[in-house]
Amino acid sequence: GFSDRPRGPQDRAFFLSQLEALLDARGVGGDLTLVGYSMGGAILTAFAAAHPGRVRQLVLLAPAGLGQTPPRLADLAVRLPGVGDWLMAVIGGVVLRRMARAADRAYGLPGTLIAAQGAETRYRGFLPAVLSSMRHMLAEDLSGAHRRLAEAGVPVLAIWGGQDEVIAAGAGAGLAAINPAARQLLLPEAGHGLPVTHADAILAEIPAAPVQ
Repeated sequence: GFSDRPRGPQDRAFFLSQLEALLDARGVGGDLTLVGYSMGGAILTAFAAAHPGRVRQLVLLAPAGLGQTPPRLADLAVRLPGVGDWLMAVIGGVVLRRMARAADRAYGLPGTLIAAQGAETRYRGFLPAVLSSMRHMLAEDLSGAHRRLAEAGVPVLAIWGGQDEVIAAGAGAGLAAINPAARQLLLPEAGHGLPVTHADAILAEIPAAPVQ
């Protein structure tokens, strides 16, 4: 929640340049285990497809890129330039806060997390950044990237929530068709907040890197 909200298209090139800069700043090269959640899963899928030789394994938690089911308002905001920007500016924050509270009631998310999400919506630049990412990174079909990962033999683990209200129900089947070698796990009772609500189950599934 402490990142900046830069202007401009939040697309594949934008996020991959950020990730490259982070890895360079930390002196991290290859042999990476990458864990990405939601849009982070889409970003890391694109990165791994571009640099398969640097990736030991890719772990995707409810990843975007293979089909989403956005709320009607979000879909309108994405498809209608100008009008969509106005909608996001006027009521986007209210809708996002309501969605966070609904998720809290449905899955018992921590109150501190819901409060932090609500505070984010009031930070200048947050709503335009969300809309830009929906129009760019989240709008990408990453089937081709998953196909390249399959061809390169990069180990992939995908974990899905059976009650996910954001990711399309057929995303797991789509991944299986593209990359039959990918290991997949469905958490039947989990919603889109599965990294918080089902952290222990997820950690138990991630293969540990061998000790050097």
